[in-house]
Amino acid sequence: KLRKSVFLNKNLLFTGVIPMGVPIARSRELNTARAFGATVHTNLVHGLTSKNPEKRSKATTHLIVGRPGTNKYKQARKVSEIKIVSPRWFWNSAERWELEPEDKYFPNFLERDDCGITKMKKGIPVSEGIKVDV
Repeated sequence: KLRKSVFLNKNLLFTGVIPMGVPIARSRELNTARAFGATVHTNLVHGLTSKNPEKRSKATTHLIVGRPGTNKYKQARKVSEIKIVSPRWFWNSAERWELEPEDKYFPNFLERDDCGITKMKKGIPVSEGIKVDV
């Protein structure tokens, strides 16, 4: 019961994480997400700001991004309520059996500007000490 509470009421969408050719139904990510209480989407589901509670409860809450530039990533960037996180957030939360704070797991190939808008840094992971022009 405790395990299923980790991602309870979380609707996850993976992009650039599950290798091409691996059916999502057989992926380690899907099986882990379900074991820890999540619903896994295969496409972005809108509705987080809906006044309809049923629609809100079915909307994608988190996009787990393994690489930039995917269509799912581009769509999710337009929905400010969706939390965009790295796969490390997912795996660390599952490993610790508690939801990790999303803001600590923003994908390292992205940056936030002062308005909370994300920008890709030329699709290259940005490491500490390396300056990349945007």
